[in-house]
Amino acid sequence: GENYNIDPSTFSIPGFVGTPKYTAFFGKSSAAMSGGFLGEAWQITKEDLDKAKKTLSDRVVKEGKISLKDKIPDGFVVPDEAIYSEITEATPSLSAGAKAKIFAYQVKAKLEAVTFKKSDLENFSKEIILSNFSPGKKIQEGSLSIIYNFDSSDIKTGKLILSASFSSKIYSGIDEKSLAQTLAGEPLARVQDILTAQPEITKVQIKSWPFWSDIAPKDSKKIIIKLILD
Repeated sequence: GENYNIDPSTFSIPGFVGTPKYTAFFGKSSAAMSGGFLGEAWQITKEDLDKAKKTLSDRVVKEGKISLKDKIPDGFVVPDEAIYSEITEATPSLSAGAKAKIFAYQVKAKLEAVTFKKSDLENFSKEIILSNFSPGKKIQEGSLSIIYNFDSSDIKTGKLILSASFSSKIYSGIDEKSLAQTLAGEPLARVQDILTAQPEITKVQIKSWPFWSDIAPKDSKKIIIKLILD
């Protein structure tokens, strides 16, 4: 309590009374005592510090992931599982046992990630799909579907392992330039027969201009072939 806030004093050891040690061993205070207190007081505990460290560490990592993803260029994918975080600094303003109501805590973290280009995965999927069909097949635009799951990653080697399944619609490609050259100067009835004979074509519709013309243009560049897919 405050009654123990005494002025500078000399302190002896009562157990040495009556012996030479009583005067040989003593202590002195050079200033008045202070801080004596009786009642309830705020105190920083180890549990307070541990809780603050965990709360701030979780927050800084969460916000760091958002910031990191914002800095990744468009077209790249960053799986959450491939983001690595390390708390590099955790410093409280007060130590456990300090008498205070509030304290500050500073936490710093370092985040790294392994990413991949979405287009690389798409191109790889297309190659795998087309490898199962004869040459000349093409993938219908917009039909590619990819579902992937994260397996593992290594920040040191920059490797990322995914399990993926993919599907798409395919169709037989047409050499439009070569076909237009074949049709150049042919009567439209002959054009109809040539197109209908193509096994990859299921329906033919011919439009000519002027509308009374019954012969395809002799200049193949004026022949426009439009492929319509279901």
